[in-house]
Amino acid sequence: MKKLFLLFFVSNFAFAQDGVQIRLVNEAIGAESLFNWGGSTELTNDADLNTILSNYGAYWYQSKGGNFGQLGNYPIQIGANGNLNQLVADLQAYSTVIAYAHLADVGYFSDQLEIVVNNAVTGIPVGMNNGIIVTNDAGLNQIFEDFNVSKYGLLYPDSTEEPAPRFYGSVCDCDINLLKTTLDNYAAVIESTSLTYAVYLANEKFNIKETAIYPNPFTSTITIDAPGKITSYDLTDATGKQIIHTNSKAILDVQTVKLATGAYVLSLQFENGQNGNFKLLKK
Repeated sequence: MKKLFLLFFVSNFAFAQDGVQIRLVNEAIGAESLFNWGGSTELTNDADLNTILSNYGAYWYQSKGGNFGQLGNYPIQIGANGNLNQLVADLQAYSTVIAYAHLADVGYFSDQLEIVVNNAVTGIPVGMNNGIIVTNDAGLNQIFEDFNVSKYGLLYPDSTEEPAPRFYGSVCDCDINLLKTTLDNYAAVIESTSLTYAVYLANEKFNIKETAIYPNPFTSTITIDAPGKITSYDLTDATGKQIIHTNSKAILDVQTVKLATGAYVLSLQFENGQNGNFKLLKK
């Protein structure tokens, strides 16, 4: 049976490249095969893609969850024993199925970046030009063009209270670390950026996507609807500093009321040993 894997790292660290991340042209072609676990060579539902993967000793092919859902389908992480750079080249050449491929750490998305702008009226998306996002800021537009930023949208579109209107998610076909550095240097518009972490979602009896946390953004406490019993709650701030560690939802509620406005990550430990990380915004 497939297992759930979760890796979480402080977002300001550049990631090591220990695998390959891809996005599919059509999510139905090249999707995970039902038989892609336990050493099978049928990792996907596409025979030609399976051949490419087999040539490089691929042993893992699984969807990366936890991304900006409104910005596109889940990408896929590949683990392989062969030359990863050449694997990327061969995957990119298979352009009828593979939209793009990057070297990628298992714990992060190789093509996604969270962006916080200085104010809510600058950096607003206004359209697209040849598949590249266009905003109301010329300098940001040039960066997006240079780095092939194809998706860019509010992370909390239903909230108009600070700081929600300044939090954006972006997706690019680029070197995400170089994009991050370039945006961080554009201080006239950008307050901060952070890499986004991944959670691997594949368990027939326990699907973390069934966990719902609301309201989000929140003002005092949150409600958590989960498919399993939660045994511990850990809350970290945007720098990765642990703010709360408790096994009591009541204690969590007392502490969240006291939190300052900002972005946080809530890590849940479930009774069956699995974990889940969820991004929260305190108003």
